[in-house]
Amino acid sequence: MSLPGLAVVRITSSTPSGMSKKNKKAAKSQGSTKSKANKARPTPSGPKPPKSASKSNQHSKVIEDICGVVNPFCESAYGAKVFDLGRVRTISLPYIARISFSTDAGGMGAMLFTPQYTNEPFIQGVMTGADASYTNYQPRAVSNVVSWRCVTFGLIIRAVQSPLNQAGTVHLRLFSPKTGYAMGTVNVSTYNCDQFYDIPVHELGQGFPVILPRLDAVADLLQDQGKPSSAGGLVTNWVSTGWPMLQVGVTGGSLSTYVLDITVYQHTEVVFQDNEGLSQLGTFTVPTTPALKGAVTQVQSSLGAFASKSIEAVATKVTNSAASALANALRFGA
Repeated sequence: MSLPGLAVVRITSSTPSGMSKKNKKAAKSQGSTKSKANKARPTPSGPKPPKSASKSNQHSKVIEDICGVVNPFCESAYGAKVFDLGRVRTISLPYIARISFSTDAGGMGAMLFTPQYTNEPFIQGVMTGADASYTNYQPRAVSNVVSWRCVTFGLIIRAVQSPLNQAGTVHLRLFSPKTGYAMGTVNVSTYNCDQFYDIPVHELGQGFPVILPRLDAVADLLQDQGKPSSAGGLVTNWVSTGWPMLQVGVTGGSLSTYVLDITVYQHTEVVFQDNEGLSQLGTFTVPTTPALKGAVTQVQSSLGAFASKSIEAVATKVTNSAASALANALRFGA
């Protein structure tokens, strides 16, 4: 029975029928949490690069720097400088030269290579049977140079004869001379050396690479312009610069013939006097840490002088070794 003038109002629940009070409370709480999360979520202003990208680029740059002071054949070697704890203004000076290697009437020949600041970083051996004699290096006449040091040094040895005419064996001998070392006369195929490698001429392929390693910390020091030097008519009193000597010899080759083409890669730093105009072009050496210098030593130790039979294989080996050495350096807090 309804009273006149009054409307009947029905109150209905906003929750689905059959939902318990406990479920209603949980649904309410969940909706409140979603609302807070939506409010706290920041609005993206644009795509951001991952944080790891910059680190990856830095690692790649350091690996290139390490390769530049180890592998003389890579692009990073041009303009590379020794990792130096000091700060010295130097100018990078690459030296690239092709040398013709010929045998004598007995099918033998030899050359002696070593990093140095001279007109040519090699000596042509004067053959007496299987023995090679070497004369003095001639100092290079560049005025106002105070000091120099080698960054990297390497050779690429190629056979130039047609495959059917290639004969003989290439003997590679690495010596680690200290000051006063006698290097006057050396047998072409001697085993009285620090490292050796023999390869038939016909197996040189597209070019056999050789990388000279640093002997000790002296190699990273700036040297006087006159070093290395020798006394007397033969190289009998050597002044060490911390780099080894490499003898390239041939036995059993074609008689009196141009048999090898040798390309020399030497990357050097030089320091000019302050009053020399070229000194204004000098830039500071690469800053470093003891751990990074240790990484360079680790790469060179794993590489060896006779690393691989191709330039590409050398590049791959150096890059992988540099990445491993850098990871070890970072692990120990470089």
